[in-house]
Amino acid sequence: MLTLVIDTSTSTSCVALTKNGKILTEYISNTDKNHSETLVPRIDTVLKNANIKPKDLSRIIVAKGPGSYTGVRIGVTVAKTLAWTLKVPLYSISSLEVIASSVEHFHGIVIPIVDARRNTVYTSAFETVNGKLNQLNEETHVSIEEWAGIWKKSNKRVLWIGSDVFKFKDVITEIMGDQAIFAPEYLNVPRLSKIEYILGNRDEENIHAFVPEYAKLAEAEAKWLEAQNNK
Repeated sequence: MLTLVIDTSTSTSCVALTKNGKILTEYISNTDKNHSETLVPRIDTVLKNANIKPKDLSRIIVAKGPGSYTGVRIGVTVAKTLAWTLKVPLYSISSLEVIASSVEHFHGIVIPIVDARRNTVYTSAFETVNGKLNQLNEETHVSIEEWAGIWKKSNKRVLWIGSDVFKFKDVITEIMGDQAIFAPEYLNVPRLSKIEYILGNRDEENIHAFVPEYAKLAEAEAKWLEAQNNK
């Protein structure tokens, strides 16, 4: 089974091609380049490097968010278009779950975060039990101070992970002190080699009905709704 995996939910662009769970090629870029300009060429490069044609693909898996509004939308749109055109099943997985899965051997609470601007984050909480990553709460959009304060009160040590963690490390440390643990830098970049494993036996998406998980309204949409309510 040949699987194309896409994740553009953060500033890191990840594209991978796997065969029966084994990584054939993987492209990870942590630059500021726009996903809209680079995603399709990177998919083309990954396929060519493995000498695979699009028609050979068996399925597509995409990180559905939450994360960068534009990034998530681009990744999901490209994944849906390819799945529909190639007539292959489409699967999705939480972007936060992908980030958290990088620390499968950590025993305790794992908090993946993605910068949502204005000192807020997209986040959730996970815990590894008997080698399995369990999600403890729904994905949410919350201020970093509130979120760190909640876990401070838990009296548990918490591992924070994600490519945006460095932006909030000082705030988290000030609130949580020694309760806060930070993943090493090399684990903060999502590795798509884990996605097929954590996907498990989840159902495929309805290509027409499937939409990204934003966890909050885009700023433009929120302002439009506010303007409508004030009329």
